[in-house]
Amino acid sequence: MIRASIYGRLGGDPVERTTRYDNRMATTSIAVSVARHGEDELTEWVNVAAFGKAADALMGHAKGDLVVAMGPMVKQRWTGRDGQPRESWSLTAESIVSARTVRPGGGGQRKTADGDRAAQHPDGDGSDLDDEIPF
Repeated sequence: MIRASIYGRLGGDPVERTTRYDNRMATTSIAVSVARHGEDELTEWVNVAAFGKAADALMGHAKGDLVVAMGPMVKQRWTGRDGQPRESWSLTAESIVSARTVRPGGGGQRKTADGDRAAQHPDGDGSDLDDEIPF
């Protein structure tokens, strides 16, 4: 078993579950960029399961959020229906830390009249930023 800290974006909204012993659990996947020596960077997907407080922390995030997950990680290997070897990584998160960034100048978010959040211009002039973020 490997103890790991992984940094990446959530591949989907976390799904809340309950174990057969009524313990809270959250699952999702995290896209992790891996740079292999002498090769182009590639994306590895890591399945993540969290329990208790770590599950609560994970449920506070949404698809695309940057997070750091820490805990034991294992690789499963099997043969697919097509006869090709397959593998996947799984991490049992003991800790989930948000990797969200704070905007310079205190330009936080504000609620609009209909309850949606809109980015506020850093100058505080109230204008909304409408540029696309390339994620």
